[in-house]
Amino acid sequence: MSARSASADWRALHGILFCVLLALTMQVPQFQIWPLLWVMPLTAYLVIVAMTPPLRASFSRWQFGRVTPFAAFAAGIIGLSTIITLVVFHRSTHPDVSGYHTMLPMHWFGGIVGTAIVFPLLNAVLEEIVFRGVLF
Repeated sequence: MSARSASADWRALHGILFCVLLALTMQVPQFQIWPLLWVMPLTAYLVIVAMTPPLRASFSRWQFGRVTPFAAFAAGIIGLSTIITLVVFHRSTHPDVSGYHTMLPMHWFGGIVGTAIVFPLLNAVLEEIVFRGVLF
């Protein structure tokens, strides 16, 4: 087996490791709330990578892009469109969302306004780290 294919095998293990840690996290009721559902497996993943030399050697450093005025404007338009769509959907269909209240601890962020600001930003960052940084 060449060094290159061995390295590729270890890189593939990163995604598998994170998925296993996510599945294990979902088995612990105390961690089934946002953002712990993402933060706990990500933290465990980073600790395991730091402690395992082959994983550490095959870890691809995360690279973050720049925020341009156009990207910020586009994100604002998409965010505003999403908010309007969700409010219209909620008012027209009256869905039962009481089950989600336990998964999103709004008191951590100062109520509904704080949660409305923190959730989309932090959730987007966590998803990008997981999907682009670990799985891809």
